[in-house]
Amino acid sequence: MHNALLTLKHSAPSASQEAIRDAPVVGYVYVADVEERTKRLRTLSPLGGRLPMAAVVWGTWDGALAVGMSGLLGA
Repeated sequence: MHNALLTLKHSAPSASQEAIRDAPVVGYVYVADVEERTKRLRTLSPLGGRLPMAAVVWGTWDGALAVGMSGLLGA
């Protein structure tokens, strides 16, 4: 999880997977460090303070989608 980018969704963490998937994005945070001993994450985000109670999505980036996005961005 170190160096991961997490998506915060405007949904309760206990909501169904479909509800979390379809919920709007609140923001993104970068995982700068993982303290396994204390079970804490050090995150970097555009706003300071504690993270809001929201569903957090951690996944991978699909290479095919990246190609489509680069075409959209004119790269």
